[in-house]
Amino acid sequence: MVIHRSVVFLIEAIIALMVVAAFGIFIWWLFDKESEVTDAQLRGNMIRLQASAETYYARMASYDGVCSDIGVPANFSCNEGPEGFAIETRLSSGLYLCVDKKGFVGEVSAPRRGVASCSGGAK
Repeated sequence: MVIHRSVVFLIEAIIALMVVAAFGIFIWWLFDKESEVTDAQLRGNMIRLQASAETYYARMASYDGVCSDIGVPANFSCNEGPEGFAIETRLSSGLYLCVDKKGFVGEVSAPRRGVASCSGGAK
């Protein structure tokens, strides 16, 4: 059986394209995984923000201005007052992860808009 040179070239080209496509899909998958923020990462970020807020209070003797000073991400909500703060973000479950001055770190069922405490909304 004689295989023409053009058929061999076509088969080699198809194999090369499949390898390049597989590599491209792998790279896309790799970068897509890095862009997903897990609930555990959000929890870690919230604990960092809580510690930063307490450091702010130690310096300023008030929580006024804490939300703008500690680097709260845009997808987080932050409420502040002279005596307290609450920071929250939505989890993949639809609940909200909330931290506040009292040391609360947990899930609440509804956003705490305008309230500088997580209490009253615990799951």
